[in-house]
Amino acid sequence: MAALDRVKLFKLVWDLVGSEFAGRHLQYEKLYLGASFTVRAHNYREAPWPDYRRIVDDLLASYDVPASPMSSRRGG
Repeated sequence: MAALDRVKLFKLVWDLVGSEFAGRHLQYEKLYLGASFTVRAHNYREAPWPDYRRIVDDLLASYDVPASPMSSRRGG
């Protein structure tokens, strides 16, 4: 995976697990949806995986990664 793609992926992961919204959502899932193994099995079985992959690809494409300060010093 190219470095730029890794940066975009890490930004997406942070937005999903590290933001305030993600923390509240995680608490909701743990406390209100039932046993985690049951929820996980149901989600895996019923999830529209091609749609999810398309959403992730679209989100990754939407991230703008600024140029490194070092690259401007090197002239590139």
